[in-house]
Amino acid sequence: MSKLKLLEDMRTRDEIVFKLPVKYVRLCRMFAVSLAFCVTSLLFVVIYENQRRLHHLVQPLLSQQSTVNSPATPSPRAPWIKWKAQLHPELMVHPWTGKTLQPLMADMKPFTQQSDYDYLQNHIISAGLNISRIAQLKVDYEPLDIEKELLSEAALTDALKVPNESYTKVAILNPKPTHSVGQTVAIRIDIYNGYGHPMARGGDVIWVWLTEKEKGAALAAHITDFRNGTYLAEAPVLWIGQITIKVSVRYPRESLRALLYTRHTMKSLRYVAAGYVTNSDSESTLCLPFPRIPGYHTLCNFTARNHGQSWYCGHPRKPSLRCADWVLMRDLEFPKPLPLTAAEDVVLSTALQKPVPRLVHQNLTLLVTSGQQRIPPPCDPFNHTHTWFDQTPRGYFFQRTWIPTACTVPPPLAELWLHCLRDTTVVMAGDSNLLMWFSRIKQRINCEITRARQDAVWHTPLTCRRPDINFTMSWKLHGYPEHPNSNHWAELSDFTSVCERIDSVPAVGKHIVIIHMYIHFTIHHYSILLNRLKCVKRAIEELLRRNPNARVLIRAPHHAYHGWNPIYGGDMTVPIYVELLRREFRGLYNRVVFLNLWDMSVAGENTDYHPDEWIDQQMVNFALSHACNMAPALRL
Repeated sequence: MSKLKLLEDMRTRDEIVFKLPVKYVRLCRMFAVSLAFCVTSLLFVVIYENQRRLHHLVQPLLSQQSTVNSPATPSPRAPWIKWKAQLHPELMVHPWTGKTLQPLMADMKPFTQQSDYDYLQNHIISAGLNISRIAQLKVDYEPLDIEKELLSEAALTDALKVPNESYTKVAILNPKPTHSVGQTVAIRIDIYNGYGHPMARGGDVIWVWLTEKEKGAALAAHITDFRNGTYLAEAPVLWIGQITIKVSVRYPRESLRALLYTRHTMKSLRYVAAGYVTNSDSESTLCLPFPRIPGYHTLCNFTARNHGQSWYCGHPRKPSLRCADWVLMRDLEFPKPLPLTAAEDVVLSTALQKPVPRLVHQNLTLLVTSGQQRIPPPCDPFNHTHTWFDQTPRGYFFQRTWIPTACTVPPPLAELWLHCLRDTTVVMAGDSNLLMWFSRIKQRINCEITRARQDAVWHTPLTCRRPDINFTMSWKLHGYPEHPNSNHWAELSDFTSVCERIDSVPAVGKHIVIIHMYIHFTIHHYSILLNRLKCVKRAIEELLRRNPNARVLIRAPHHAYHGWNPIYGGDMTVPIYVELLRREFRGLYNRVVFLNLWDMSVAGENTDYHPDEWIDQQMVNFALSHACNMAPALRL
């Protein structure tokens, strides 16, 4: 066979071999196209039906205005900052500026209160929320200077450009071989970043304290920020011994900027779910203290139920449910992701990885060999202005007992407490930290507790009575926003606004009112706390006018970082909160005691949101000593 003939035969065989598969491929392709069309059509029908049912829950939120079942509210001022301009380019791929992420719907259950909650929970922690509309919500408030200053700066893009405790240098400016009690020690702190370069700006949160563990002694130092990367810590030496100086570069300026930015854009970093329930139906929707909620065009306005303080929840989708059917609430987890740069996320997420955050490891000690601490004069029972403006240190620990340095109050003796609290009603309006105080006073007074309900949840309102001395004490969690827990549904009767609690105090009888508004509010933009403080001030003014025997104490924030990532809330907000408290209660300084416990919690190296037991007991002693030292308002 010739070579040419062989090639022709091979070409013929190849044509036969390849012609048959091509026909089959074409047939298969036509069948696949038809099958894909059918599957796509069916999938479209399923998705459309689910999207129709979920319209009010996960809609893209592109309309200009939500509706609320209440009269129109006045239009607030225009925003003073453009939130999107502050967003770092690396975040533009996140859902903050795009569509709401659609969830997987294959496993959706019929709408019920619990299935709605499960859906909302999974959606928030896995996909976040679209904040594009809520970021543009105009909030009517006067921004603090610190917010305007920090939000005018760019977001952090290099985690090594923040203060670094390993490079930071500290030195005693007035070193001596020995010191005497009463002398002042001055410590210079020079801040360096992670590259070992000196920082040329201030605004960081620096903590300095003197301690001697064997004596149970500790003292917080006063800090001066020179705004150039150098800080000065000053503290008097108040006991004899071998004292260690500790320095913590606690919060970089950039962390506070991130905290303010997330609240400016998201408004709230934790939502709660409203449970609407009837005999035949139930449903859950999101709630916020702002009249714009991702996922809902129609809202229920519960401001009136919150004693005139803003509170809104998504309107039920089911026609059978109304706003009036709201009876339960429950926490949701923090949404993810947050509008942070990668560098901001690193700085904030690593802040809790050390027992004492950002502690400068430089061995500074003092040897105190002589001297005696002076005894301060008694506190003025008729004027409490000093409690609002006493500078650090306001006191010190010795043998784990708190000793005030500005003025003295009656010692926390049991017989003095019984005499002071006879014929008295103590009203506590606040969070779980005041619940801890309730328990400690109960142990000292030995009163008998009665519960609003016989369940074990922590937020059940409590009352404690001791008839033989005519003593009554009550505690109730403050009104919305509050965050009871994410593992159970809470009854609305467990919460009452602080203003309403104050307004309920009668015009006769001896009453001690203790107020604490802190951790639950740090999750939200500080304008919410500001709104509540205005209401509280008005209620206190009315109380002091109608009941001259009333005594009011406001518990300030304490040092606490063990728990959430600090971006979610906690003591990073304390400088802002103290400024708000002082600003809003101007005019009441002489009539209301400001329990500034910051020095106590720093010196005691407290970590938890609920202070250590021994620190908390000293806080209670300090508070009641002030309450027992207060003169009736009638004599002011």
